[in-house]
Amino acid sequence: MTVSSSSKKGSRKARLSSARLSAVQVIYQAMLDMDGRDLTDIIRDHLASDIVQSVDGEDLVTPDQESVSKIARGVETHRTHINTVIGNVFSSDKLAKEKLLKAILMCGVYEILYNTDVDAPIIISDYLNVTHAFYDAGEAKLVNGVLDKVYKSVKDERAE
Repeated sequence: MTVSSSSKKGSRKARLSSARLSAVQVIYQAMLDMDGRDLTDIIRDHLASDIVQSVDGEDLVTPDQESVSKIARGVETHRTHINTVIGNVFSSDKLAKEKLLKAILMCGVYEILYNTDVDAPIIISDYLNVTHAFYDAGEAKLVNGVLDKVYKSVKDERAE
């Protein structure tokens, strides 16, 4: 990830993908925040920054601000349920140590459970891209496995 002062517009899909990355960063910051700042302040500060991340030397498009806020607030609102769902499909001490990995999973699980406007495979694919931005293949396989299990359980419940 590099810092740039430029801003890049993109398609709606690209702005949503970028919003998922930003939401993960907001949730991760909230987990690390020792001052106990309100999530509203963390979101505002994140969106107000003129930092544009790049992955593999390519600048990401400007994130859809409404989506960043919706995902981050949804994770905060449904945190207990999301943690239970994650714990039901993946139990490991790794998430206690790997807060960024947990933030990725929490955002992905939130969207699979509560964002029925977007097909789950698209959500999973975007969170795999977020994972690849920070981790190697092993963590991406873990994220794929957890999100896929959550999706299959939700799909089965909705079919009943």
